[in-house]
Amino acid sequence: MAITPGFLGIDEPAVIDKRADTNVVTRAATTVHREVVSIGSPDDATPESIAKVDSTGSLRTVSTDAAGTNQQAITAAGDAKVTLDGEAVAISGTVPVSGPLTDTQLRASAVPISAATLPLPSGAATSALQTQPGVDIGDVTINNASGAAAVNIQDGGNAITVDGTVTANAGTGTRDVQGNVAHGAADSGNPVKVGGKGRTTNPAAVADGDRADLYVDDLGKPVVRLCAPRDLLVTQTTTITGTTETTILTSVASTFLDLVMLIISNTSLTAIRIDFRDATAGTIRFSVYVPAGDTRGFSIPGVPIPQTTAGNNWTAQLSLSATDVRIYALAMRDV
Repeated sequence: MAITPGFLGIDEPAVIDKRADTNVVTRAATTVHREVVSIGSPDDATPESIAKVDSTGSLRTVSTDAAGTNQQAITAAGDAKVTLDGEAVAISGTVPVSGPLTDTQLRASAVPISAATLPLPSGAATSALQTQPGVDIGDVTINNASGAAAVNIQDGGNAITVDGTVTANAGTGTRDVQGNVAHGAADSGNPVKVGGKGRTTNPAAVADGDRADLYVDDLGKPVVRLCAPRDLLVTQTTTITGTTETTILTSVASTFLDLVMLIISNTSLTAIRIDFRDATAGTIRFSVYVPAGDTRGFSIPGVPIPQTTAGNNWTAQLSLSATDVRIYALAMRDV
């Protein structure tokens, strides 16, 4: 069918009688006429498209003949355009709307918006990822470089676990850890105090290099051992009869033997002077005079006699031969 703009064909019977093609329709309190209107070019014997208002007030089309068969409701499908003035027309299907909508039209009904169908800015997350307990949402960076206010983290009364190293920096420079009460002031508050473990029996020995507790007695007094732990103490007993320089403490490689105690017993009938050195053929460090049939010695655990060079021995040499001179030596190992 050729469409010529500007022509509207009206299909009427041979004998023009408008009422023959006009039906009376009562709508509310108004009586109107319903007419069949065909659309086509003037030279069409049979119109190919007929539009009419049916008994329900809906606009319908006839696309095959003028008899009104094969009527279909007018929809927005296709390219047909329908213009009505003041008539209510039932339209099914999706209706394309062109032109701007007014604020009233936009607010007429709620428009559902789904975060799943909307594009999000780069790096943004939906609310589902923001409020999922136990779900890993990736790394979160808190940027408070401006320092306008503190960053507040609410744990809801639970514990906050930090995985990794935490660096506390309250600004530039070094920050000292100190208590809340100065020396000489009355104790107050809840300071972190240094304490020990009270014991009335010895604990099990720890391995070398292990961390160990500090111990106090049942009254809280620190238990202090003078000189060194017993593992670092060495003892040796030597009997000398002649004037040859004799070792009384055997050397330990790369280790100082600081002399703590000497006990000398002279069983001979002659008084004897004994010279002591901290290395064979070394300088005499001190001498002890022991009367006949007597015992002499010293114990200085707080301030031992230091050995000059590590890895050497201690020796003793009698001023004259004797029947029997016995020397007991105690030293502590040091490095």
